[in-house]
Amino acid sequence: MVSFHDQFVQHAPSGFEVPDALAQAWAFMESRGWGGIGADDEPFLTPYPGESQLGPVFSTRLSIRGWLDPDAPGAERLVPIAETDGAGGLALIWIDDQGEHRFVGLSSDGGGGLRLADTALDFLRLLAIGYEEFNEFAFGEEPYVDPEDDEEDDPVAAHAEFRAWVESTFEVDVPPSWDVEQDEAFDGWLTPLVEQYGLGFD
Repeated sequence: MVSFHDQFVQHAPSGFEVPDALAQAWAFMESRGWGGIGADDEPFLTPYPGESQLGPVFSTRLSIRGWLDPDAPGAERLVPIAETDGAGGLALIWIDDQGEHRFVGLSSDGGGGLRLADTALDFLRLLAIGYEEFNEFAFGEEPYVDPEDDEEDDPVAAHAEFRAWVESTFEVDVPPSWDVEQDEAFDGWLTPLVEQYGLGFD
């Protein structure tokens, strides 16, 4: 069976290499059976068990077309890796001017890009907290848990096994909350491309 990682690379821009920590996380999710096959036979993985969407969903065939023509010059430096809400928000890897991988978020509500993390390991720490959606309204506080929800609908509890794996595998702590900010460098790179080849920021 072809791994999620290998299928992702097949659809990624030529020469793109998945950061090692992220590849390890995908392999762990696969080993736990957290994922499946979605629309159009598209493989997906989640950092939590079950069929409910309680956080980001990794997919092999996501597109930046909602923001930017994927064939635009430089578009290969922006690689979507996960849906971050139910309305089309994305987590992406941006290859910056120094060739470093930066993890950024684009919201379905428009606006500029959010700096999620500067390394793959920090992105995994963020992922393990248990935010149900990645948007500017969610961050800065501990994830909201509806007291009327059943335990199986608690996103923080759903990420518990993944959180333990991140902490033990990489010998790091996962914090209870995460702060983000607008990524001015990313916006400065993306905005001119969007104005010429995309839909533009709202």
